[in-house]
Amino acid sequence: MPNLPISQLPLSSSGSPDSLMVIVNYDVESSGVTNSIYFSALTEQFSGSNGTSGTSGTSGISGTSGTSGTSGTSGTSGTSGTSGTSGTSGTSGTSGINGTSGTSGLDGTSGTSGNSGTSGTNGSSGTSGIGYNWQGGWIPSLPYAVNDTVYYNGSTYVCTRTIIGSSVPPPSNPVNWSAMAISGSGSSGTSGSSGSSGTSGRGYNWLGGWVANTPYAVNDTVYYNGSSYVCVRSVSGSAVPPPSNTTNWNLMAYASNGSSGTSGKSGTSGTSGTVGTSGTSGTSSTGVTSGTSGTSGTSGTTGTSGTSGITPVFEPNYSEITLVSGLTLNASLSAQTITGVTLTTNGNPVLVVAYGDAENTVPNSWSKLQLYRDSSPLGSVVQTESSSLSENTPFSLSYIDNPSAGVQNYLLRANQVFGGDIRFGENSGPTMFAYELAGPSCLPKLHGSFYSTQTQFIGDNTLSYPMSAESTSDSSGISVVDGSKFLVSSAGTYNIQFSSVLTKLQGGTTEFVSIWLSKNGFNVPWTNTDVAMANNNEYMVASWNFVIDMNSGDYLQLMWSSTTTDMEMSAIPPQSSPTRPATPSLIVTIVQI
Repeated sequence: MPNLPISQLPLSSSGSPDSLMVIVNYDVESSGVTNSIYFSALTEQFSGSNGTSGTSGTSGISGTSGTSGTSGTSGTSGTSGTSGTSGTSGTSGTSGINGTSGTSGLDGTSGTSGNSGTSGTNGSSGTSGIGYNWQGGWIPSLPYAVNDTVYYNGSTYVCTRTIIGSSVPPPSNPVNWSAMAISGSGSSGTSGSSGSSGTSGRGYNWLGGWVANTPYAVNDTVYYNGSSYVCVRSVSGSAVPPPSNTTNWNLMAYASNGSSGTSGKSGTSGTSGTVGTSGTSGTSSTGVTSGTSGTSGTSGTTGTSGTSGITPVFEPNYSEITLVSGLTLNASLSAQTITGVTLTTNGNPVLVVAYGDAENTVPNSWSKLQLYRDSSPLGSVVQTESSSLSENTPFSLSYIDNPSAGVQNYLLRANQVFGGDIRFGENSGPTMFAYELAGPSCLPKLHGSFYSTQTQFIGDNTLSYPMSAESTSDSSGISVVDGSKFLVSSAGTYNIQFSSVLTKLQGGTTEFVSIWLSKNGFNVPWTNTDVAMANNNEYMVASWNFVIDMNSGDYLQLMWSSTTTDMEMSAIPPQSSPTRPATPSLIVTIVQI
């Protein structure tokens, strides 16, 4: 503002000033006379309400700064005048209303993330641990592989070297076994409290020997031919003895007859006494004296024995075939022929046998096999079945046929193949043969065919049991006694063929079934075979044959045992879709050869 006289200063025309500031410039002559007074600045403030703030305008672009001018020379400072008294302060005006805040500016974009650091190197893998295969209790003569583990007498052992089979237990065989944990003998623990009483056992009524046409009640027990039986269904009176009446009677204990002792030597004959001399004849009534009797003439010499008659010689009459390579049957077809033989017979009985193995190409597939003469079925149906892939199931079928003389065609056929194709004979086979049991001018040979309609169990895995075949299909000179003893009536050589349906009911480990031959109550050496059963509720057919010499009155038994009580020989009822006959738990065929 320029220096103006006070009368020329502009003042507000509205309101009274709240405060006034005046800047006074004056000149003083050297004589002390004030020459001029100027008011160089005036500031006024009036109280009043503030108006609303207007919206801020956009900022203009700042201009470039001009160059600074040169500073003028400072004038000399005048002497300070005396200070006037301060005026009273005016009252403060009321504060104006604050303006609204401006909107916030947008956030800047985030900077890009830095690169990740490189990963550290992986540590080296640890060494793999050893895997052990738990096999349960040690069993003599079984094969074991390295790292198989077993227990024996409370201790645990690991196989360190493959064993094909040995009867030496692990603690005595350190070459093949190493101890893992030895059983200790700690002090006995305190006795536990007594358990609750068990349920009462079944009471039997012993009535002595079985009497025909006598009524019997359930749990009545009797003996017959040395064996004991229990009544399982009331009998009002029957002439059929217990061994032949399995509907009403169950066997409790078999008789075990010892073999007959050898006959003692005949004593030597005593010497004959001397013959006394004949007395002299009395005189006759005529008075004529009779002459003495002449001595007897000596006996003539015994003639030489005649030559023995010629024993007829029998030339065997049989036909046999074995397939060189296996045969695969299609599951979509029915009544397929696997193999067959032709035999010209003389009207005598013919033994027909077929055996081999069946390999399934699809899990849970099965087949139904049967023998035929031309289109006529012979004997029972045998089933092959497996829940695993490429598992071989052995089978054996046999039947004694009674054809007329002439040409006979015998066939092995699959009535049905289900689930997938089945290959019969992985390497070779099956084998089939027909054998005429008697030839011209020869007596017929003894034979018999037997089967069981009952499912048979293992009561104790430490004991052995005879296999039962209480029912007779055909027999000549061979009979079954006490349900399990096959008795022959003539000396000779015999072929014994059997097939049984084995089933493991439960358990997570492989179990074994042992089958062997007994003669007159004694085990026949080197006749045992062990069958391994791995899967539960799967049928396995055990079938093979024995050849043995027998005397008249001898009997044979098929014996079996198992490493578990969860094992049975299964009798299977008739089945449908298609209709099929019942399957015996055991079939036995015995033929004199």
